[in-house]
Formats: sequence, C-alpha cells, structure tokens
Amino acid sequence: MSPAAAWRAALLVTVAVAGCTRPEPPPAAGVADPGVLLALERWEARGRIAARREGDRPDGGQASIEWQQAGPTATVVLRGPFGAGGYQVTSGPAGLAVRSAVGETVIDDPAPDAAERWFATELGWTFPVASVRYWLLGVADPAATAEVVRDADGRLALLRQAGWEVSYIEYREAAGLWLPRRLTLTGAPAGVPHRVRIVVDRWLLDIPHGANGQ
Repeated sequence: MSPAAAWRAALLVTVAVAGCTRPEPPPAAGVADPGVLLALERWEARGRIAARREGDRPDGGQASIEWQQAGPTATVVLRGPFGAGGYQVTSGPAGLAVRSAVGETVIDDPAPDAAERWFATELGWTFPVASVRYWLLGVADPAATAEVVRDADGRLALLRQAGWEVSYIEYREAAGLWLPRRLTLTGAPAGVPHRVRIVVDRWLLDIPHGANGQ
C-alpha cells in the first residue's frame, strides 16, 4: 500500500470511530450540603425583586437588589424601588440602619424588628429579613421549625416556615454549589397577604477552602 493510500485508510478509520463516539452525558444536578451553606459567612446575591401586598390597600413594585451577607449582618441594596431613588438597608444584631442613594441616614433603629417595620411602612410590603438570609441560599432558618419538600435531586422545592411559604422554581450552579435562581415567597404578615418574587442573576461566594468538597 502506498503512503497516500495508507493515510486515506487511517483517516477513514478515525472518522468512523469519531462517528461512533457518543457525547458525554451532562453532569447530574448537584445538591449543596446544608451544613456548607449554613457555614457561609460572607456571600452576595445580585438580581431583581418584585413585591405585592394585597388587602384593602394593595401596593407593590419592583427593584434591583443586592443582598450582601457578612456573618449575622445583612446589607440589602435596593435601586429604583417603586419609583424611589434607592436605599441601603443594613440589618443585624445592632438593629437597623437605612441610607439613601446619596448616603444620607434615613433611619437608625436598634429594635430587632426594625427592618420588617421599615419595609412595611416605607415600601408597602415586608418579609422576615433574618430568615430570608437563609431562604435565599436554599436552606431553612435554623432558629425555627420548618416543613420542607424536596425535588427529585434532593434540593428544596417548597419550604414552610415562620408563617411563610417559599417556592423554589429554579436553581443554578455557583462555585460548585447549586443555589436558588428563582424563588417566590408568600405569606400574610399582620393578616395581609404578601407575595415576593426574587430572581438571582449572580452569586458571589466566599467559601472556605475545601468546604464544598473541591
């Protein structure tokens, strides 16, 4: 066989083998260990939020949101909520501090429920800030009992806690963990029905080395 003929034969064999090779199956959906998620001290979720309050005086709107968690302190940055310029809401053991988009202090309140009261008074809707920091990660607040329903991959599909129902609609992978991308919160604080939808477009995680098994 001439060198040219040998080369053509080898090429045909290569093409035939390539044609018979099956593509690798997509990786299976992962489940983040709740212990790993609860151990996260610093993280940030960026996306959009839409809220609706029903009842005698229905109200609502939407905004972009950046939720920055540092230990027990949450800083929630809202831009363009319901026609307003924006707020930076910091809630934690020291109470509540709210600043306007230009850095002016709007409120400084040490009461433990100050954040919920401010959301209800100023924006017309509310949610339990201390619990939402856990719900955003796809885990229950460890400080209260919860009823959970999981999907076929073991991730939270439905969470009932503290008088609220959290529906997890979509997950996405970030830093090797599967985290919520779309979730809906429904509840009736003070007997008034509320519905809050959150879409997370980007997760930023500060994960201790090796915590997620990588």
